Amino acid sequence: MQYQVELLEGRLNVGKQVIFKINYFSSIMIALTLVMHIVACLWLWLGLRTEGSWISNADGGIGEVTLSTQYITAFYWVVATLTTVGYGDVKGFTPDEYVYTMIVEFIGIAFFSFMMGSINSIFINEGDSGDMVEAKLEKVDVWLVKLDNSRMSKSLPKILYDKIKLYIKESLNYDHKKLIEGYELFDQLKPGLRFDLIYELFPKFLNEFHHVFVHQNYTCGKEFMSHFVSQLYCRVFIANQTMVKRGEHFSELYMIFQGQVTISYSQKDVNEYFSLYSSTYFGDYQILHELKSNLVFKTH
Repeated sequence: MQYQVELLEGRLNVGKQVIFKINYFSSIMIALTLVMHIVACLWLWLGLRTEGSWISNADGGIGEVTLSTQYITAFYWVVATLTTVGYGDVKGFTPDEYVYTMIVEFIGIAFFSFMMGSINSIFINEGDSGDMVEAKLEKVDVWLVKLDNSRMSKSLPKILYDKIKLYIKESLNYDHKKLIEGYELFDQLKPGLRFDLIYELFPKFLNEFHHVFVHQNYTCGKEFMSHFVSQLYCRVFIANQTMVKRGEHFSELYMIFQGQVTISYSQKDVNEYFSLYSSTYFGDYQILHELKSNLVFKTH
């Protein structure tokens, strides 16, 4: 199932949540069709075994028709009854049919209550997933408006305004720490569940940097991986921006998720001699040994 979801996600270019929603609604429709088939068969059985039923009643029965027509009529009655429409063109005439009709009507009320609750929960969860990012972006809007109002001469350029919002949005979308922190329930989970949650939230990162957690035949523990990944935060660098200067101490471990970093002996581009691509990292050795950088690391 996991492989099929990833395959559809890649081919159709849709998110995993959309695929799961489609799968969820498909499962509901299949289950509903099966239930309606069983209810229709029981309604047909009642009609065939009872004199004066909805099939054989002289006043309102459907009369002598083929078995397939009787089944289609029974299924039509089920749809009309479950949806609480009840046109009345097909109805029961015996006490058994009356009781059965009331039971099906109660099932219809319960079914629609369940359907509405499921749909509401899906849309509520859909909104919750983007609430944090939207709230942050609203604060960015307020901040930029205040900055804009402080400029008496002219407004901030729209290009600069849009670039700042895009930078903040990208930072939030790839910031693992901000997605996890503030939710005390995460720390209350047992290690196995924490790792499962982290793997579901950040599968692309764990696949890209799988080599970081594996050395020869040894693999890092799940608790370490969960803590490590949940503490990562995102930094977005523009092109040709110096990340670490020569002679500067490394204060952070850098893991390149997207883009490219060039290494040179000075800040001039002509001295570039090596490039680091996505899924690579740097700064670990310097941090462990408290060394200053003898190179310049710059985005490309």
